[in-house]
Amino acid sequence: MTYAIVTTLTGECAEEVERLWRDLHDRFGLARTSPVPPHCSYHGAVEYGDDLDESLSRVAEAFDPFVVQTAGIGVFPGDSPVVHVPVVRTDELSLVQQTIFDTVVGAAESPNTYYRPSVWQPHVTLAHGDLTPAELGSVVAFLNDRAPSLSFVADELAVVDTDESGDCVVARFALGG
Repeated sequence: MTYAIVTTLTGECAEEVERLWRDLHDRFGLARTSPVPPHCSYHGAVEYGDDLDESLSRVAEAFDPFVVQTAGIGVFPGDSPVVHVPVVRTDELSLVQQTIFDTVVGAAESPNTYYRPSVWQPHVTLAHGDLTPAELGSVVAFLNDRAPSLSFVADELAVVDTDESGDCVVARFALGG
């Protein structure tokens, strides 16, 4: 299993990302990125300790809901590139992620190093997994005039099981208690 700590998108923002996922499937045959609903991830690991719920509950209580804004289209290059919508990294968003990182890093088994605060790049994934470098240019060109400008309220932290095919959200914690 692999877990992630995220904020899920809801309403029109989630619908917009899901529409883009469908468009990418219809145009390029790309599969949905994962069973996880549209989201912005703060941390990921193979497993977390037994006190994760208690720890994240405390973190969530410490922060009020806040607005998150996206801008443009981004790419994480490599043999299996990722196309995403970059999230504007504000001081508030960085503080939330740093606090989550500091809280869970000691209890995280095989944490994903991309979530170290110094290198973390918040984003909403549009294509990943079955996208090849040869397809990348066409996918980015297709998304060029479809890049969503999303604005959503981060009002929760959620733990998701990224390997689960059903309801992958295993816990939710409202910001501000």
